[in-house]
Amino acid sequence: MPLTEIHRDGYSVGWICALALEMAAAKMMLDEIHPNLPQLPHDQNNYVLGRIAGHNVVIACLPAGVYGTTSATLVAEHMLFSFPSIRFGLLVGIGGGVPRPNIDIRLGDVVVSKPTDQLGGVVQFDLGKTIAEGSFQRTATLNKPPSILLTAISDLESNRLIDASRMPEILSRATIKPLFQPPGEDEDRLFEGAYGHEEPTASNCSSCQPDKIVARIPRPWSGPCVHYGIIASGNQVMKHGLTRDRLARELNILCFEMEAAGLMDHFPCLVIRGICDYADSHKNKQWQPYAAATAAAYAKELLSVISVQETGTLGPAKQIMNRNRPFHVPFNITGVPATDRFIGREDYLLRLWEFLQPDASSMQKVAILHGLGGIGKTQLAIQFARTYKNQFSAVFFVNGNDKNNLVQSLASIARQVLGGQFSLDLEACIEVEDDVNEQAERLLKWLAMDGNSSWLLIYDNVDQYSSSPTKNSSNSYDIREFFPSTDHGSILITSRLSKTAELGTSFSVQKLPEYSAIELLQKCSGTEKNLEHAAPAPGLRELALRLDGLPLAIVVAGSFIRCTGMSFEKYLRNYNDFWYELLAVAEPQRDYTNGSMLTTWTISYQEVLQRNASAAKLLLLLSSFHCEDVWYELLAKGATSRDRPTWFADTVSNEIKFSTTIQHLVDFSLVQPSAQTNSYSMHPVIHDWCRYKLQQQADLSAEEMRRESQSLAIIAVGSMVALSSEKHYWVVQRRLLPHVDHLQKLPQFDEFELQDPAVAEAVHGFGKVYRDLGQLENAQRMYEQSLFLKEKTLGSDDPSTLRTINSLALAYRDQGRLELAETMYQRALSTKERVLGPEDISTIDSLFGLGFLYQDEGKLEEAEAIQLRALAIREKTLGPDNPRTLDSLYGLGILYVNQSRVELAEGMCKRAFAGYTKVLGPDHTHTLDSQYCLALLYHDLGEFSRSEEMFEQVIAGYEKALGAGHTSTLNGIRDLASLYRDQGRLEEAEEMQKRALAGFEKAVGIGHAATLESLQNLAILYQDQGRLKEAASAFHRAVSGMEADLGADNILTLRLVDNFALLCMELGDLTKAEHMCNRACEGFKAKLGSDNLRTSRAVLHLGNLHERRGMLVQADQIYCQVLMWFHQNLKPEHPLTLQALYDQATLRERQGRRTEARKIYKQVLNGRKIMLGVRHADTLKTLMKIESLDKQIYNRQFLYIGVISLDIVTRILYNNVLSIEERLIRCYIHEFVCISYTVGR
Repeated sequence: MPLTEIHRDGYSVGWICALALEMAAAKMMLDEIHPNLPQLPHDQNNYVLGRIAGHNVVIACLPAGVYGTTSATLVAEHMLFSFPSIRFGLLVGIGGGVPRPNIDIRLGDVVVSKPTDQLGGVVQFDLGKTIAEGSFQRTATLNKPPSILLTAISDLESNRLIDASRMPEILSRATIKPLFQPPGEDEDRLFEGAYGHEEPTASNCSSCQPDKIVARIPRPWSGPCVHYGIIASGNQVMKHGLTRDRLARELNILCFEMEAAGLMDHFPCLVIRGICDYADSHKNKQWQPYAAATAAAYAKELLSVISVQETGTLGPAKQIMNRNRPFHVPFNITGVPATDRFIGREDYLLRLWEFLQPDASSMQKVAILHGLGGIGKTQLAIQFARTYKNQFSAVFFVNGNDKNNLVQSLASIARQVLGGQFSLDLEACIEVEDDVNEQAERLLKWLAMDGNSSWLLIYDNVDQYSSSPTKNSSNSYDIREFFPSTDHGSILITSRLSKTAELGTSFSVQKLPEYSAIELLQKCSGTEKNLEHAAPAPGLRELALRLDGLPLAIVVAGSFIRCTGMSFEKYLRNYNDFWYELLAVAEPQRDYTNGSMLTTWTISYQEVLQRNASAAKLLLLLSSFHCEDVWYELLAKGATSRDRPTWFADTVSNEIKFSTTIQHLVDFSLVQPSAQTNSYSMHPVIHDWCRYKLQQQADLSAEEMRRESQSLAIIAVGSMVALSSEKHYWVVQRRLLPHVDHLQKLPQFDEFELQDPAVAEAVHGFGKVYRDLGQLENAQRMYEQSLFLKEKTLGSDDPSTLRTINSLALAYRDQGRLELAETMYQRALSTKERVLGPEDISTIDSLFGLGFLYQDEGKLEEAEAIQLRALAIREKTLGPDNPRTLDSLYGLGILYVNQSRVELAEGMCKRAFAGYTKVLGPDHTHTLDSQYCLALLYHDLGEFSRSEEMFEQVIAGYEKALGAGHTSTLNGIRDLASLYRDQGRLEEAEEMQKRALAGFEKAVGIGHAATLESLQNLAILYQDQGRLKEAASAFHRAVSGMEADLGADNILTLRLVDNFALLCMELGDLTKAEHMCNRACEGFKAKLGSDNLRTSRAVLHLGNLHERRGMLVQADQIYCQVLMWFHQNLKPEHPLTLQALYDQATLRERQGRRTEARKIYKQVLNGRKIMLGVRHADTLKTLMKIESLDKQIYNRQFLYIGVISLDIVTRILYNNVLSIEERLIRCYIHEFVCISYTVGR
């Protein structure tokens, strides 16, 4: 077709696209293509010119990758500037459809914006305000299309009703091209709104569930339908099915898109969208070309029914735009530190919009963004301005870091606005030589003009604000002097000063959430493209967490990584080890006013130093604590240090003085107060800066200052530790844990050789925190260090030193290091008896600990004697309700449970439980310990339901007090699993045992004794299930791990070896079983002696081995020997006694001594019914043994039983589905029949 050159005044229709694909479809619609015209200055659009149905058309596309309402507005403004005769526009492209129950929208259909009684055809769905009860009211009501376009779409609607539409014909010409052909009806899948896309990285829905597809009746025709109604527009892509459906119901929406809201109020136009997806997470690009073609085909048909002459009678669209915005001034970002790396903060942007939007209030609105330097206040203000600039008539960004800069900035804006093309005939145009103060005043007067009420004025970096500046404070000023005098407009202020909150509505800017921090770090480091289809780089998340959401720190790190190619992991290592050196070489950031992390907080620090020197020192002291949750009472504990500095003693002398001092830090956002916990926190990166600054002080040497600060912090934290006898002690310990962690990880912590006993005692407190919270290795390390310091400062015989020795023994015992524990207990006990006396309470504490240790070693008689002695002295000295007395009751209860002395155990445990509940409360951990003891007892008694209920209560209590990962909680889970095992609930038992194992691995490590004991329990459970290979593998891991952790001859190791021997027997590996049995027996004899429970149990297993090898005489001798010891030392119903009897009965059966065997089995059955209950597997196993023997003994007699009796026995004995009760009935009838026959005979 011929090329015709038309003057730019000859074009009357503007056609705007968002994508290059949409522009390609538009080109296909041109009847004639015109040559390009020269580009005008400041116009960044690219145009395609041509003719459709006699109309000269200008086609423009948004910049690649830049979408949304703002971009559309900018393209339209430039188009109208270059082509001033354009009368109306068409916004043509693709969108996301919203199928409704009564509106059958399919992919490839077209949606056209059409006004309703309440809406103009397009609604901006992401603009509005929160009203009563938290509901969201949309305030962006947009203009409707011009009448000429509404008349045209009515013509097209009528044409379609009589099948006179030309759209199919027009579309067929475009779909000749393969690119624009429809994918096919099978590719049009609508999923349920609540069902999300299965694989976010997948480009199609091949992995999505077919049963989630909404069933729809196939259309009887091919080709698109056209729908007329409301189109929703916004600055974000709609890709959530439930949100889509909710908004559609509220606003009767047919389609979602991203450009129209930026045009409808200022540019007379119509929106035409081809449906390419359903605005949910199942979006893909498959339908985009065809949808673009259908929209373009409709646009061409629309132009064909509009008269060229009628178009010429309309006024230029540019006049309408100018008339609608008489005070409009484009947002000029020259000199504004804008960034293209802004991430997140959507909630802040929405809240600011709700408050500052022109329609929110007719009064002047003042919002303040305040927060830490580098937290992103300036960038948030700029992003708000860029996002909503078209909703304001003008946006001005003013540098407010001091009064002079502020006036200069206002004057510069005044020259642009009032002296240039936007002059509105104020008093006079501004002359170059006018005074800057007068220029600034003229701008403020312009902002105060009637009708000019929709502007936004941003005062950035107002850190010198004072409500009453004095002559001596030359840098401070009152920002209110620069508020326009009329009560309208919107003002946004950014400041580090929390005091600025008094100027208006305050918005405290907090750190970025983790996902936004990671995204920003990726973007700044240039790695976001590399990570699009790959796993995150090692160290990425860890570095983002270390920088804790501080944008300035993240931008600095990302820029350094981008420039140097350093990995995230290496940067993190250097950050931790060489903080100052790393940041000293970092380039200043253009996006941040103060540029460098080393300088940005120095400004605030220097200002604080001028105002209050003690506040500045307090800031540096806080760097020795953890960065979160520091409170007055904690700091005040540091005053017990003998070397406390005068300024510190004065600051913490009372809470009023402390609050006044720290308020200076709050004012500059260097620390943040928490009303909920009445404490203060500091951002981690500020915390790092303070530690760096601490070493740069000139009045003291860096080393002396550091040691003084750390000493104060150690003493404060250690002195705050609560006693276990205090109610809710664990709340204090958990609150102190981050501070303990922080202090003991400082590189200099292990070098402390201070002669201050308060430091040694504080380190002891660190050990208590760790032990109370289940961190046993750390507890041991702290107690060892405390002991070293106390022996050096106080001597070996000091009561405080002895207390630490006792605590260290307890830490060793907790970890299964029983020999070390016994050595320490004996050392503490002997010294206390010599120094303090045998009945001193501290001496009894060591005696009590030794008694518990003997229980662990199986020395039950010695343990009982010691515990009874401790109880008697404590009751006499402290009284029956003292927590230490109750501890003795609890200790004896545990002992009696292990001895199966049921009545004594229950009595002791119940007394302890009642006492703890009365004195400490039902949720105290000591109360839970005693309840735990009862749960174990009821387990042993076979009262499984009662035991299970108690275990569940105990576990819940431990979780609430100590956390789900605490070793006490995990012990409860482990023992509940054992209860499930004994109930035959093997799947539940396995699940619980694995949960305990995973918890121990996380809490204390995979090689810790507690973890390995849990692994052993899992191995035994596998053994019960017949999964012998898995059991053997778990036992191997447990034994080798315990040997590495505690040694080959440790008692806990020997217990594992003893149990492993039983599995080896079951596997038939008798050689290995013999080695294991001999090792266990010899090891226990060497450690505990022959007269010991654990030794006797190991000997019993050696008898089992002899029996398996056919060495029946030797086995019988061992069984008799072991049973003699059990009868002398244990109750007849003790599980080990019953097991030994069961093994003896089995041997008698093999020897052919059936009657004798039956008698022993009967004894075992009675004992197990009492201890385990009739439903327990071991009870039933014993029952079956008796039945089996009875069949052999009474086989001939069964032949003479009467028919009725035989029928009953047969029905029960040979029923394939037998309940437990029926098995017992079987036994009882069996015995009755046999006895009846014998008597009758």
